[in-house]
Amino acid sequence: MLYFYLHILNTRNWLFDDYQLMEKKLKTQYSNQIYNYWIKKEFNFSKHKKTIDKLRRFIDSNDYRLGYGHMDTDVLEYMKKIT
Repeated sequence: MLYFYLHILNTRNWLFDDYQLMEKKLKTQYSNQIYNYWIKKEFNFSKHKKTIDKLRRFIDSNDYRLGYGHMDTDVLEYMKKIT
């Protein structure tokens, strides 16, 4: 089960603190409104550096998919939140 969460589960929160909250507010996940929401509500230079670090870990891993193993997310806490 942990393998599933680390390597297969969709990593929706890699740009957003709470992707599900963003979806509820915007009522979509496929819109240019997402960019505006991200810039106004989510973006700051500290998060930017963390995002670059996540992407760097992903690229350096030679994995095919971005997963929670590349992120600084506590997978067990995330599992509790979504179940």
